[in-house]
Amino acid sequence: MKILLVCTGNTCRSPMAAAMLRQILEERGADSEQYQIITAGLGAGTGWPASPGAIYAMQLENLDISHHRSQALNRDMVKSADMVLTMTAMQRQCLVDKYPDHMLKINTLAQVVGEQGTDILDPFGQDAVKYVESAREIKRLLLKLADLVVDI
Repeated sequence: MKILLVCTGNTCRSPMAAAMLRQILEERGADSEQYQIITAGLGAGTGWPASPGAIYAMQLENLDISHHRSQALNRDMVKSADMVLTMTAMQRQCLVDKYPDHMLKINTLAQVVGEQGTDILDPFGQDAVKYVESAREIKRLLLKLADLVVDI
């Protein structure tokens, strides 16, 4: 299963989500070869590092995302993914508008776990507390996602 996590700049939310999802799946005994988790950003440049706040928030989770480099979303990524998860409803709508032929596999992270109207705060440019809050919300939703995808 190929899971594509999408945010705006691919330096905060999606890299944090990818690192935590990998950890959660590993902790649940999922076969690491069964899942491919990639990230991209709607407005991302290429090669940007994860933001310092995101790196800090992940250090609190005992995860290292300092190696992360951003990439811009493209059609091939959407086409090849089994599941495309955005951080906000606006991002989801942007993807559905741009890739209507893939609309059935594009959801917000909250929506795919049965929560409506939950956008994940973009902590970019804010203090470390906002990064940690964003990471906690992402992790809460990822724990629910893992219940759905493990053993699919």
